[in-house]
Amino acid sequence: MKGSLLIIFGFAMLGITVGWLTGDSGEQVLSSVLPAVLSLVGALAVYLIGHQLRDSAVIASGVASLAINLLVGTLLAAANADQAASAAVEIKEAQAGAALREVIGKDKISDLESLANQAIAKSSAEK
Repeated sequence: MKGSLLIIFGFAMLGITVGWLTGDSGEQVLSSVLPAVLSLVGALAVYLIGHQLRDSAVIASGVASLAINLLVGTLLAAANADQAASAAVEIKEAQAGAALREVIGKDKISDLESLANQAIAKSSAEK
């Protein structure tokens, strides 16, 4: 029982780690990662089935945990990378706005904002 849980846990941790690294990468690494993971799963499954045919449920559980955690890790890391990119854009926009206020001055910025608001109101009234 303890060995079975260790096998399942090992597959799960491998899946979440590879998934996180794949999702966090900004490049297309799936074409490199997927064949390696499938080769590993196939080799380990054949080895374990050959030596312990009676534990096929454990092997199936381990492979399923690898697949599920690979997907979860990829999705979590991709969402994390998207949030980081959005935060970086917001920071740059805030810095640019502050620099613009320093250069132009607060009075002219408020004049520009009021002109923009008037233009928006005029375009929405025309619709």
